Amino acid sequence: MAMKVILKASVDVDQQFLSSWLRPGKEYVVLSIEQLKNAAAFRLASENEGQPVLFEVGLFDVSERSLAKSWVALGIQEGIVELGPEEFASPSFLEQVFDHELHALITYRVVMERILIES
Repeated sequence: MAMKVILKASVDVDQQFLSSWLRPGKEYVVLSIEQLKNAAAFRLASENEGQPVLFEVGLFDVSERSLAKSWVALGIQEGIVELGPEEFASPSFLEQVFDHELHALITYRVVMERILIES
């Protein structure tokens, strides 16, 4: 199984500028989790071309608490902890996905498929 979350019905996506990123009531598979010094965030495949974007955990209800089998500790440094797929460990990987670099997009799709299969 893989962790899944649902955007809370009480979240006003227009007021929080989330309407192009998330849909109310939709269930999302969590791609990774980051615990920062003062906040925690889920990385989800957004509604905007499936881009992997961080969102505050408080916006969601957790519908499935299991962690994907393929997750590892990606980084533990200066008050930041990240759990997710090994492929996300490269500091430039997600930037390459946003820049639409072909090798990164292919790897990202493979990672997403693996996580979806685990869910």
